[in-house]
Amino acid sequence: MAVPLDVTVLPADHEHDEILVAGVRETPRRRRLDVTEAARPELARLAVDLEQRPASVDEVELVLRVVVVEEPLEVRRHHDHVRAERGHAERRAHLPEPVALAELVDVSECVRHAANNDAVRLNAYLARAGVASRRGADELIKAGRVRVNGEPGALNTFVEPTDRVELDGRALEPQELAYVLLHKPAGVVTTARDPHGRPTVVALVDHEARVVPVGRLDADTTGALLLTNDGPLAHRLAHPRYEVEKVYEADVAGEPDDAALERLRRGVELDDGPTAPAHVRRLAPSRVELAIHEGRKHQVKRMLEAAGHPVARLHRSRYAGLGLGRLGPGEWRALTGPEVESLRRLVF
Repeated sequence: MAVPLDVTVLPADHEHDEILVAGVRETPRRRRLDVTEAARPELARLAVDLEQRPASVDEVELVLRVVVVEEPLEVRRHHDHVRAERGHAERRAHLPEPVALAELVDVSECVRHAANNDAVRLNAYLARAGVASRRGADELIKAGRVRVNGEPGALNTFVEPTDRVELDGRALEPQELAYVLLHKPAGVVTTARDPHGRPTVVALVDHEARVVPVGRLDADTTGALLLTNDGPLAHRLAHPRYEVEKVYEADVAGEPDDAALERLRRGVELDDGPTAPAHVRRLAPSRVELAIHEGRKHQVKRMLEAAGHPVARLHRSRYAGLGLGRLGPGEWRALTGPEVESLRRLVF
């Protein structure tokens, strides 16, 4: 028998990205799930207090943390944050045998986010140490040349700040964190290495640390591009859940009227779903400025084409509040301390 259970999904910017399963609490966003009768005792069992006293499912709320790692579709569910609400009714004395947690909720209803800790994957650590790209680091690891705390490293090894990492018996240390703003010119690809021999953004930045781009700009798109070796910050800046603002200037075919601009402001329907509302203003009869916080592939170009005005030229004027200032195409500069702190405040 399936029993409806109220499920409240908190907004993505909630401090802990938690999913609250509650029997009675009034909340502004609520969904209904069918939970089998057999699973209800497990829900109550997980929510018992420290004295291990059984609780009624209608008296408790269960907090599930859902963490998504980088592997596609691999979801790890953690249920170590469990709270019990006391005092509304008598505790039940006995509970049937528990059932699997997987029967409790459908993970498609869950807010998902990446793990947040100080450990980094071994290939990222090697890249940060400047010995190879992540792909090259994978080959070093598979060849058995990398050891962590005296043990052979593996592709799924994570490195803590206190761990000792060696390559061919030589101890490695991560490079100093570096943050670079580049004015990307047209015709340059946003990658570290191109199999077709095209110029890359990494080759343009002559920095002592090995920095890589945050996000991606099309080869024909110009403008502000951030490069860094700060993996955790780069991951968060590129992740859509943090809604980092990107401002573009686009020369388009035709002259967008007020109706077209309003359509862009409200969001347009694309083949991968509707876009979020955008800040839009007209700069010239055939030039518009769009500020978005999503990061879908070719998003600005697809939005303007959907609005009836295909892009002829696209330039990103600002990224995460960073403007190009006097930087010319192909020029770059290191970020200042306050600029780095401003980036970190956006996503941490």
